Amino acid sequence: MEILPAVDIEDGKVIRLRHGDPAKKTLYPQDPFALAERYFAEGASMLHVVDLDRAFGGPSHNEALILSLIERFPGRLQIGGGVRESGILERFLKAGASRVVVGTLAFRSPDEVLGLAAANQGRVCIALDCKGERLQANGWVQDAPCGLQEVLGRFRSTKALGPYIVTQVERDGTLEGPDIELVRRAVLLGAHRVILSGGVGALEHIAAIKRAGVSQIEGVIVGKALLEGCFALSRAILEAS
Repeated sequence: MEILPAVDIEDGKVIRLRHGDPAKKTLYPQDPFALAERYFAEGASMLHVVDLDRAFGGPSHNEALILSLIERFPGRLQIGGGVRESGILERFLKAGASRVVVGTLAFRSPDEVLGLAAANQGRVCIALDCKGERLQANGWVQDAPCGLQEVLGRFRSTKALGPYIVTQVERDGTLEGPDIELVRRAVLLGAHRVILSGGVGALEHIAAIKRAGVSQIEGVIVGKALLEGCFALSRAILEAS
């Protein structure tokens, strides 16, 4: 199981949100490049980089920075946040991103996402962000026009997608522990590969994910816990291995 440190960027700065709410944010003094360098030096094999400006529907002040991150670091980067047009996705993939994550685009234009996935085997991922049982769209501020079962049913037949990124928004940024049952439900509905996100705040949470025995979970995104020094990245990688 892989640990993916999160680097969430707003207006060029590293921040973390609580419950995905832009009004509940913590600004961290780290430079995004320095933070990425640190995580790779500490053993990360992939970073999860999010453009929060674009995620919440505004103009992106971060795209050039993210493209520079992709170019500068030899490690793998998974890019997400407001990727609602195929042109944005293709720019990141062309620049060398290992994966690009879409959410709203998959709900709005599933056939387009299926085509993008087929053309970029394993490099297009779908975000399944839930508040309780409700799937979210447009930066977690609106209910999606479809449910978890419907989305997973649409994409069940393809093997071209990368892993689904499954997040319980109500746990995100809380350090209170992940929603493993949400992941179990996604797997039962057809999620073939999963990266779990939201709520990891202790090494025991990583151990609990492993004990759950859900073989489809291939990675865990960890954000605030690393920035707050709850545990060392090297310890998390060891726990997940």
